[in-house]
Parts: sequence; C-alpha cells; structure tokens
Amino acid sequence: MKTHTTIIMAILAIFVLCTTTQLSAHEVLPFPEPPSASKAGKTLKDSKHQWRKAESHLPEDAPNIVIFMTDDAGFSNPSTFGGPVNMPTMDRLAKSGISYNAFHTTAMCSPTRAALLTGRNHHRVGAGQIAELASDWDGYVGKIPKSTATFAQVLSYYGYNTAAFGKWHNTPVTDLTTLGPFDRYPTGLGFDYFYGFIAGETSQYEPVLFENTNPIEEPHDPKYHLTEDMAEKAIEWMRTSKTLNPDKPFFVYFTPGAVHGPFHIFKEWADKYEGKFDEGWEVLRTMTFEKQKELGWIPQDAVLNPLAETQQKWEDIPKSQREFQTRLMEIYAGFLEHTDVQYGKVVDEIERQGLLDNTLIIYINSDNGPSSEGMNGTISELLAQNGMPSTIEQHIDVLNKDYGGMDALGGPTLDIMYHHGWAYAGASPFQGTKLVASYLGGTRTPLVISWPKKIKHDGKVRSQFHHVNDIAATIYEILEITPPKFVNGVEQQPLDGVSMAYTFNQPEAKSAKTTQYFEIMGHRGVYHEGWIASIFGPKAPWITDVTALGKWEPEKDEWKLYNLNDDYSQSKNLAKENPEKLAELKVLFDKEATENHVYPIGGSYYTVVFSPSELPSSPLTEWTFYEGQDRIPEAMAPKFLSGRSTLAVIDAEIEKNAEGVLFAVGGISAGFTVYMDKGVLKAEYNAMTLNRFKIASESVIPTGKVKIEVETKYDTKERLAPATFTLKVNGKQVGQGRIERSVPAIFTASETFDVGVDLGSPVALDYFDRAPFRFNGKIEKINIRYTDAKEPNFRKSPDDD
Repeated sequence: MKTHTTIIMAILAIFVLCTTTQLSAHEVLPFPEPPSASKAGKTLKDSKHQWRKAESHLPEDAPNIVIFMTDDAGFSNPSTFGGPVNMPTMDRLAKSGISYNAFHTTAMCSPTRAALLTGRNHHRVGAGQIAELASDWDGYVGKIPKSTATFAQVLSYYGYNTAAFGKWHNTPVTDLTTLGPFDRYPTGLGFDYFYGFIAGETSQYEPVLFENTNPIEEPHDPKYHLTEDMAEKAIEWMRTSKTLNPDKPFFVYFTPGAVHGPFHIFKEWADKYEGKFDEGWEVLRTMTFEKQKELGWIPQDAVLNPLAETQQKWEDIPKSQREFQTRLMEIYAGFLEHTDVQYGKVVDEIERQGLLDNTLIIYINSDNGPSSEGMNGTISELLAQNGMPSTIEQHIDVLNKDYGGMDALGGPTLDIMYHHGWAYAGASPFQGTKLVASYLGGTRTPLVISWPKKIKHDGKVRSQFHHVNDIAATIYEILEITPPKFVNGVEQQPLDGVSMAYTFNQPEAKSAKTTQYFEIMGHRGVYHEGWIASIFGPKAPWITDVTALGKWEPEKDEWKLYNLNDDYSQSKNLAKENPEKLAELKVLFDKEATENHVYPIGGSYYTVVFSPSELPSSPLTEWTFYEGQDRIPEAMAPKFLSGRSTLAVIDAEIEKNAEGVLFAVGGISAGFTVYMDKGVLKAEYNAMTLNRFKIASESVIPTGKVKIEVETKYDTKERLAPATFTLKVNGKQVGQGRIERSVPAIFTASETFDVGVDLGSPVALDYFDRAPFRFNGKIEKINIRYTDAKEPNFRKSPDDD
C-alpha cells in the first residue's frame, strides 16, 4: 500500500510541475505550429480558407551570418597583422571591421569546432579528443550530446537557411557508413545543407566528399582543388537561398580543410613565395615579431619567446636539406593565401547581391595554433601519427627517385607537411604550437569581425580575453535570442560562453570573460582575471617518441604561472614569486575540470597510446563484401596493419587482359591494394610512401571463374612488424613477397575501403593516371578474415608495470 501511495504522489507532483511551469516559445524548440486562420464548416461552401502564417521570432533586420575558419594556421602568418603571407580578404574585412588579438581556441580541431558550434566547453560536449581517438569517458566520447544543441540548430528553428561547407570533424567514425545513424552529421546538427568531407583531413585534389549524408565521387581533374570547389558551392547555395527564400537570412559555416596537412596547392601559388624564407625560421619569427609591434598588433613591451630546447635550429639544418625545408614553407604560404582568396569569392558574391552591409562576417584565423606535427619536415605526414621513424635523407631520396624531385611537392602524389620550426615561427611571439593548450602558441588566433551596418571600423585592436565558446552567445545576443531551455524535447545545459557584443563599440572595455580552462592531451591550464596557470604536457607535438607517456605521472607535472595583464606573450614564470596565486588557480582548475568532465587527465591518450584495441572501430573479425560496396571507413573495414594477419578470398570472373582494382583501402600516402593489370594479378602494400612493397603473379592468371587468395602473415605482433604476403589462384601459389616494414595504426585520415574500385586518391602510383581504376570483370564476393586470434596491442596499459 505504501508503494502505491508513493507512486500516486509522484504522479501528482509531475502533474503539478507540468501545469504550473510555463515555458515561452523562445525557451522551447521547435516552436509550436501557428494556429490556422481557416475555419472549417461541414462543406466547402460553409468554410473559410486562409493559409496559416508562421510568426517570425527574429528581429526585422536580422543579419546574414558567415563564419570563416581556417585549419592549422598560425597567429603570426597573416600579413594583415605583421606576418609573411598575403591575405587580401582578411585585410579587406579588418579594414571595414574590428580585430581581436586575445581570442582563443582549444588548441585542437574537433574540440574547437564543438565548442564554437555549441557555445560550451569542449569536454562538456564530449570533444576532449578527436572522434577517431575517442574513449568512453564523458569528456572524450566523441559525441556531441543532445543536451548541447548547436547554434545552427537554434538559428534554423528561428528561421535561418543554414549551410556548412568544408571540414566537418564532429561525427563518430563508426557512423560514417550508408547505414548511419545520421543525427550527428552536419544535417543532423542544424545545417540544411552540407558539402565537404567528414574527417580530420583529406586530399585537396581527390577529396573523400559528402553532400548532405550522401558519399559522392570527386572529379579526377588536374585543375580541381577542393577549396575552390567549396567556394563555388557556397556561392551557388547563397544564390538559391536568396532566389527561393529572399526574406530569410542565411548562415554559412565555411571551414575548409586548408591549411591542415597535407599541403596541397598548385605550383604557381607556392612560387609567389620563392626565396622569401631562405634565412630560416628564427629569422622569420624575429622579423614577424618586429612587424607585429610596428603595426601595433601586439604591445610594445611584449617579449619574443625563444625556441623550445627540444626544437631544431635552422643553423643545424644541413645545407643539402635547406632547399627541401624552405620549399615546404613556400608551399604552406601559397596554400594559405589561396585559402584566403577563396573566402574573398564568397564575400564578393554577398556584395554582388547587395547584402554585404547587413552581413555579419566572423573570420577566425584558425581552429588552433600552427601545427608542428610535420616533425622535421615530411613527404608523408602521417608517419608521425604512426610513430614510424624516418630521416630527412630518406624523404629527399624517395622524392628524387620516385617522384621526380622538388616539383612534386604540393602536388597530388605526396602528403607533405613543413618542419616544426616553421610552425613555431608562425606562433610568434608565443610559446607552443597546436595541441599545446596551456600556452598561447597553441590557443591564441587573430579574429576579425565585419558588419558594416552595425560595427564601425575604428582602427583599435580589441584585447579582451575571449574564446571560441563565446561566438554562440554573441550571435544569440545580436539576434535577441534567449538560449532555449529545451531543444527537440531535451533539456539543455547552460552555455559556457559569454557574449562579445559589448566590444563592438567599446574597444577598451574590461573583459567580460573572467575564467576559462584549457586541456588537450595533458597540456592544461586555467585563465582567471588576467592570470594563467599552465602545465606543459607529457609530450611535445613536434617529438615522435611516446615512451615518456608510459612513465608519466600527471600529479607530478610542474605548474607555471603568468600574469597576462603585464606579460602579453606568456614569457615570465611567476610561480616562485607568487605561490598563493598559483595555489588559487590550481584549485580553480580542479573545479573547472570536475564540472566539465576533463578527468581523467590523459584520457585523450587512452585509446591511441595505451589501448589501441579499444579505438572506435568495427568489432568484426570476418567480413563478406560484394561488388559495388565502397566508401567504407577504414575504421569499419578489415585492418591490414602491423601484427594483424589476414586472408582475403575473392570469387571473381576474370576476362582476358583483365584490369582494375579488386579491393583497396587507404590512399596515395599509405594503403593496401589488390588489382589486375593486363591479366596479371598484383598487390601493393604502401607503407607511408617511403616504402612500397609489391608482388605480382609470374604470368597472366586464368580467365573465367577463379578463386583468388591474398594472405598476409606477420612475423610477430610487434609494431612495424614485417610480414609475408602471398597470392594464390585456384589453390596454386602464383606470387609471394615481403613487407619489410608495416604501418601500425592508420593508413589515412579519410580514405576508405572500396570493392572493385579505388576511390579518392589511389593507393598505387602504378595506376595513378587510371584512377579510380574500376575492375572490368565481375566480383561475386570477397571474404576477408583475421587469421590470428588476438588483435595486437603495442603499448602497455597505464596500469601495467
């Protein structure tokens, strides 16, 4: 009886709550349907018809909104603010708007994008690490929760047409199949239209593209470039928006993969910078620093931080390697200028439509600091992420022997990235680079805002401390939107960001943001009222070696203290002079970290370093594929990586002089492909460009129905382990060879597993000019299974001794 009474009382309580709590339409999304103006009688003669009209919830002069955000650009790259790279669009918008020199990111791509779009801290929305390296702690799960709706969703409900173009890196990798689910694709998170790629990076020449939720093929055209394509698609979409819905404002989120690696740009753009970096990165960093002061972009008392002790000096680069190193920087500079020019095409179209005066343009220079992940310069950028040692001599030797020399750099056959010294030059005057969330070189980026109708250019730099999570709150204030308490029936978490709108006409106003924590891969800190406490994490991003992580004890990390009110570039450690302030900030960091799901410190390393077997991926150990199945993410496909022995059995009908790909995974920088060429069966294991291991049948194979077996058997389960791969046809061995060095973690960031074709960039140079090299026979089925019982686990658990 007591139980029944309790249940009845609970029901009554819920009823009272529901009937007494009234939420306005502005607090609940979607809005209720407007009442009908029609009155229904029993017959048409007795009825009145008038279409119901939705009430507008926007101000009458609601602006169009455009966000540009480049990937991996440096604070000191733009010529607008003293850097070496010509950026005419940033120049133009800065001259018509206002600029900020104390605006911050999270120090990493996916986390920054999640914080920007939701207005919350990145761990709070599960984005403490990129989705490919997610783990099952709340702050690192890689899924934006329904309780943190994006402002794109809110704007869409309020009446905006919305579209996203370019890089989208906030969808779980396990969702990227034709089966979905699709609720965390851009179109499930507030965008009416999406055109771009869903990954951390892709080829600019042969990108792995999506339109909305549909995989689409890229054109194999030597004149094609993804960033140009994006600009054209954005212009088409804006025209359609204004043609069909002229009374609705639009929101364009334009975030290209440029200038993230691989550095892909046409030669003529790189040639603009020929010879400009011949004196090396220290000279460039110093020249930029002096120009920044000359322009008044940074304070006159700012200090130029020196290179880190673990960074290579230009004088230590052999003269035989300097042409290679400077060319990589020339290509980067051309790539960045080209990106900015594409933004200009979008701005030009808005002006042609007569809309520029009432368009709010938010130009974020970068989603994090410049990337030092190219280590010492590379022709195969993911060598570093795979922890595969190499020398510059090897890179230059392969470049000259297999690719024809320097002219191949920046082209479609190589995935290049510059030396970490150039990244550090691009972070002048700060310490740190991308991933170093505790130092300004990793987090601080220029911001330009232009809105001619409401913001007047005054030539004064805004130095208020702000963060990407403040953009949503700023837009809400401009549009007089109260952040909704419920979206799609889900109660919303409060915003972490604060509006920046007060700075538009008050350049010297006191900062409204008082506190912000930072954490990426163990690099962590907290800002509060001008002070910042910082820890440099266990691994510098420009160092490949991860052995130190096995001995890392986060509780023993050294905290440093800086007063940014007096020390713009975070150069003077005051921890010994002011231990009380440091203690105060350490307590504050613990509070922020607890509330935002930052703990456990090091959670972002768990799957990638300590337990690779738990990376988000397919749980299967055996697959059966059929012709026409393609664009399967590498994570959801069979792995042909270190220590994972496989057997592939292909039932096919072979024609005379058969050619084309039977199956392939990966792309031009790394992968595994099995294909036919003039009747000969071939296979290639592309081990990160530096090594291409090939085998072929001794002669043409039989025609008609055949059974092909491709066996890869590793000698050990160690990382980089060698293997033997064998080809059989109808039970008879026809070819065998060795893989002397294997890839341990991942072939590429966006390429896929394809049956009967090699989409995206081709794995093998031997059929590069024939890509996508479709098979001209018939594939009945392909069965692939692991032939070992246990997946290799290269690194110890943090709990192991």
